[in-house]
Amino acid sequence: MADETIVEEPVPEIEGATPDWVVLPPDLKIPPGRVVAFLKFRAEWTDTPNNGDRQAVVWNLTDTDEKLALKRAASGDAMTIAGELGRQAIRAVDGVKVNWMLPNGPGSIDQFWREIGSKCRQMVTRWYTQNHMLTQAEQTDFFENCVVLRTMG
Repeated sequence: MADETIVEEPVPEIEGATPDWVVLPPDLKIPPGRVVAFLKFRAEWTDTPNNGDRQAVVWNLTDTDEKLALKRAASGDAMTIAGELGRQAIRAVDGVKVNWMLPNGPGSIDQFWREIGSKCRQMVTRWYTQNHMLTQAEQTDFFENCVVLRTMG
C-alpha cells in the first residue's frame, strides 16, 4: 500500500460574507482586516447533542494570545499545548463573546470546550494548526526564494 499524504488546502475566503447559521455577538470587536473563520459543530458530533448545533468564531492568534495559551499549558505535553492554542483562537461561542473568567454559562469557554467533546476539540486544534502555518507551496517558496546562506568573515 502506497504512503498517502493528506494535504489540506485552505478553505477559500469570501470577503464580508457571514454564514446564515452564525450569530455574531454585538459586543464582539473584530480587528479591521482580520480574516475570521466560522466553525459549526453538528449536534451529533458533540458530547451534548441535546444542545443542538454549536458554533465558534475564531481568528489567528497574536503574540499575546500565544503567551496566554502557553502559560495555561506550561506543564502540559504537545497535545495540551496545541489544544490551548486552538482554544485561545475562539473569540465567540454560540452567539456570545467568550468570557475567560466564567466557569459556566453563556460565553464560558470552559463549558463550551467540555460540551463540544473530543471530536470537535480536535477540529478546533486542526483549524489552529492549518491556519498558523504556511501552506506547502508557501514553505517551498520560503526555502527556495527567501532564505540566503553566506559564510561571513
